[in-house]
Parts: sequence; C-alpha cells; structure tokens
Amino acid sequence: MTDEESGELRVASPVHAITFDPKDGSGFVAIESDEGAISLDVPVDLGAPRVSGSRVVWDVLDATEVRVKLAGHG
Repeated sequence: MTDEESGELRVASPVHAITFDPKDGSGFVAIESDEGAISLDVPVDLGAPRVSGSRVVWDVLDATEVRVKLAGHG
C-alpha cells in the first residue's frame, strides 16, 4: 500500500514495519522492530519502484531489475 502522507510503499500487515523506497534515504527497503532497524541499499540510484503482484521492482539498467518478493508465512 502507498502511505498517503509520505508516498512510501509499505507492507499492509507486516510482523515488523517494512517500507520500500523510504523517503529518509535509508536505502531501498527498511525493516523496523522494537529491537532495532535494518535497511538495504545499493551503490546506484534505483529511482521509483513499481509494484507487480507481491513484488516491488526497480528497473536499474535496460535488462536488469532489482526485485523484492513478499512471501507469506503459514
């Protein structure tokens, strides 16, 4: 889902808060819990992501993508 205030992509019902393309510049995905936070980044500008089913995709080069797939549990 897209957060109406920030414009960030967030997982609707996560165990821990997951944000894609965080606006604070902390990487391309950030996960937060009561114990701390982790973020992932790459050394290139990924631009805006697009949502494709359960995947968030960034087009990096002509034939290259960075994909993050959300997998359910249970």
